[in-house]
Amino acid sequence: MYYVSSTKPKAFDCATSFLIIMLLTLNFNNYLKDFI
Repeated sequence: MYYVSSTKPKAFDCATSFLIIMLLTLNFNNYLKDFI
């Protein structure tokens, strides 16, 4: 993981982290909808 992030540019890391955060928030919202 660290090797891939070190070889890739910083913009790629920012994009991947943003996508991961978006996916987590979407899953969290879906969980709240199911819970409520």
